[in-house]
Amino acid sequence: RNPLSWNGVGVLADPDEIRNLKEKTKGNLLVIGSLSLVHLLLEEKLADEVRIFLYPLLVKEGRKLFESLESDFELVSQQSFQSGVVELRYKVK
Repeated sequence: RNPLSWNGVGVLADPDEIRNLKEKTKGNLLVIGSLSLVHLLLEEKLADEVRIFLYPLLVKEGRKLFESLESDFELVSQQSFQSGVVELRYKVK
């Protein structure tokens, strides 16, 4: 099934379209599981907050979350769950 056939779903082709959506949207825009999009939002200064759910899992290799980004972050809160998962909430400066 093509997700673009859903009501209210579209593709934003460039950062200016995301900026316009952010300006006219009340509430938060949420990104789940797209490292490339998160990098773009941070590079374009379109992210106000980053929430990371850290799972107690070791992997041998993979992409780094904040590699080569010039954003500055301030830890706002942290929360631990019984499962071992930790939520880290950062304000983007």
